[in-house]
Amino acid sequence: MSSTGHGKSEKHGTASGFRSTKKADDDAQAVDLIQEYEARIAALERLVGKQALELEFLKGALKNAPPPKSGTISVINGPAASPSRKDAG
Repeated sequence: MSSTGHGKSEKHGTASGFRSTKKADDDAQAVDLIQEYEARIAALERLVGKQALELEFLKGALKNAPPPKSGTISVINGPAASPSRKDAG
């Protein structure tokens, strides 16, 4: 053991050097992760803004649309059903 009491790690500088390198790597990974999250947040904010504009546009179009024609609106169009032969007889 050395005279300062830190043993092999101080003598060879491996443990403290490893810790500082590991911390630097961890810090760099954290910075990268934060930058990725910030980019994703910015993209989502742009998407929300775009959707808000589309919603306002559609609300305006709905207000300015002509009123529906009189009568019931149905997706099924065509003549009324004709009676079958047994009903006609």
